[in-house]
Amino acid sequence: MKNIVLGIAVTAVFATIIAISLTSVVDSTEPEIGTDAVTLLLNYKRIPAGDFIHVYDSTPFPIAQGHIAVKVDCNEAGHGIASLAIGVAPELEVKKLTMDNMVHELSSHGDMCLYHIDLPPEHGSMVTDVALMNTSSKSIRLGPTATVVMHVQSFGDEMEHKESTDMKHGDMGKEGMKMDK
Repeated sequence: MKNIVLGIAVTAVFATIIAISLTSVVDSTEPEIGTDAVTLLLNYKRIPAGDFIHVYDSTPFPIAQGHIAVKVDCNEAGHGIASLAIGVAPELEVKKLTMDNMVHELSSHGDMCLYHIDLPPEHGSMVTDVALMNTSSKSIRLGPTATVVMHVQSFGDEMEHKESTDMKHGDMGKEGMKMDK
């Protein structure tokens, strides 16, 4: 009988400890770090001259850490036929897909090339919007295995939204875009 009472007491103590530890996890004041991923299959899609495919929008939370892998047609010099527009709409910076951000082992010059860009691209820059953009003066047609894969490991704190007098969020015209060199 003494062993049964002792067993019940020990079980009650362990149950209490577990309940307290679970409660402290639920009531934790640590911010949650969310993740997100997007995969776009773009086989044979057309992008008219100066137009774009909007890939991602995390407004009002900027991307603190992430990356984009883009597989598109490329020329013999390793330059992609499309570019990435990255930033906070409508002010986006156009990042060209070149040998500098190419994954050489998974690329075939003159055919399809894979490019990788970290997010944010520069320390301290803000990114909520990503688009695949045709910066040329002619319509482009993407190849049979064209893809965009984006993964966000974490988001920053909610940002205050500034309304432009000329454009509203989501109007990603070329007016606010800066081309990289």
